[in-house]
Amino acid sequence: MSDERPCKRLRTGNASEDSNTSALASPIPPLTAAQLKRDEEVWFPSGNIILVASDQVAFRVYQGILSRRSEVFRGLFELPPPPDTEKIDGCPVVHLPDDPLDLKYLLLVIFCRKNYFYRQDVVIPTAFPILSALIRMSHKYGVQDIYDTALSRLKKFYTSDFETWCDVEGRKHYVQTSPADALAVIEIAHITDNPSLMPSAYLICCSLDTIVRRKRSHDQVLDAPMVSELTPWDLQRVFTGKARLAQRRAAGILAVMQAAPCKDCAKADRCSMATLRTLQRIDVAEIESSMHDKHVFDPLSSWLWRRGLIAKLCGHCMKAVDAVEKKMKLETWCELPEIFDIYVPAEAWPVLTDVLVEDEGDEDEEFD
Repeated sequence: MSDERPCKRLRTGNASEDSNTSALASPIPPLTAAQLKRDEEVWFPSGNIILVASDQVAFRVYQGILSRRSEVFRGLFELPPPPDTEKIDGCPVVHLPDDPLDLKYLLLVIFCRKNYFYRQDVVIPTAFPILSALIRMSHKYGVQDIYDTALSRLKKFYTSDFETWCDVEGRKHYVQTSPADALAVIEIAHITDNPSLMPSAYLICCSLDTIVRRKRSHDQVLDAPMVSELTPWDLQRVFTGKARLAQRRAAGILAVMQAAPCKDCAKADRCSMATLRTLQRIDVAEIESSMHDKHVFDPLSSWLWRRGLIAKLCGHCMKAVDAVEKKMKLETWCELPEIFDIYVPAEAWPVLTDVLVEDEGDEDEEFD
């Protein structure tokens, strides 16, 4: 018989780690108090259980509070403890495979009432690493209230609403993030089964091919494309989506140019000439640049306004051009799940017909 004592270790797995509440005996050497790296903030001297994350970072907390907040820990603690349970300073020890900082973010909310979302009832942008950790850890350990709050905050940035998506500065009030974080958002969407996060995340990933991250390989520092961090399936969706978005952009340019002169045009000759001159003064390189997938939702009208040409259109044609452009963008937005070959439930992503009806209703109100 070995002298090593088994200690509690939560079962971990890709598909079932969220719902698992059993403990496994793992024949790892027991730790001593001196070997632990006590976290300075989440270590309560009166705590009655010690959680040890990776790198032997330890948190001393209260089992009762943890049981009330976490479904997974509640199930674990309901099991009768083995007689040889590892203890340090009289406290049972539970080993977890999680990154200590990720786990700490969750424990700070549970035990220290840390609020990453508001300061004196005022919304503050949550740093993405914190938000990501809260979603993953609360989902894994079944802390539903934290999970709901964190996921709701993420969806305010990675939204399904087109108008909200266009309000970039407004979205920044909720999440402090960078384009590269879209890679992690895709992973979160897979882990938590939230496909409505994917279309906008894939959309951002389409622009990451020129963004590189410094990586070390065989003692050499290399510049590696960030998109290489995606799974092969996700990478395929990005490349397929990029091509389809570029096609949409090209079609949008043609549709806008063909919208004038419109049927209600007051000065057909002038508007026809303005359209022709616009086409004549756009070179091939400029068209190729504007047709890039990452510009798919950029305003086409302002792109043409820079030449001072489209301003010569009559008022009726200007309205027609704007209406065509807006409809093209709404169509593209509503079809993002199809563009990226992903399934998003109808209730989680807008349907074009519904969006157009709402939009027409808003326009009618303007003229009342």
